[in-house]
Amino acid sequence: MKTNFKTNVFLDSFKGTQVGDNERKFADKAVLLLTEIVNNKEFVKSIEEAKFSYSTLYDDNGKYIKVSNEQILEIIRSGKERKTLPDSIINLLIILDDSLGGSTVGKVIPGDPTIRTNVLFFNYWIKKNDYLSLAAHWVHEWLMLQVFIIRGVV
Repeated sequence: MKTNFKTNVFLDSFKGTQVGDNERKFADKAVLLLTEIVNNKEFVKSIEEAKFSYSTLYDDNGKYIKVSNEQILEIIRSGKERKTLPDSIINLLIILDDSLGGSTVGKVIPGDPTIRTNVLFFNYWIKKNDYLSLAAHWVHEWLMLQVFIIRGVV
């Protein structure tokens, strides 16, 4: 694993019918926090030591392959998005989606790099000043965009 490099997180696109200055400032705080987290030694250690019961990746060649904790961490740290070269940048394309209802926090569609975040959850997190939950949601969905299948820690 490389050392002494930094993974950046960029909010490349942030759209929705309810996006204004307050929403953008809140999203920017979540992105800053997410950048801190993915570069944190404790985060790295927690991924390295996790005991996942099942973890696979749908690779760029269209095959499911079993991946190790080190490979999961390398994809996160390298910012490797599907069918792109690693650039040490996690690129986020976000839509606050008011069509997602109920308990659906967010949604991704394979082949589309956009993360859809339920506006109801986003507004709740703003109200609670909980940008950690937003950061966690976005990194979870970003991993799903990479077509990871990771099941529980045993």
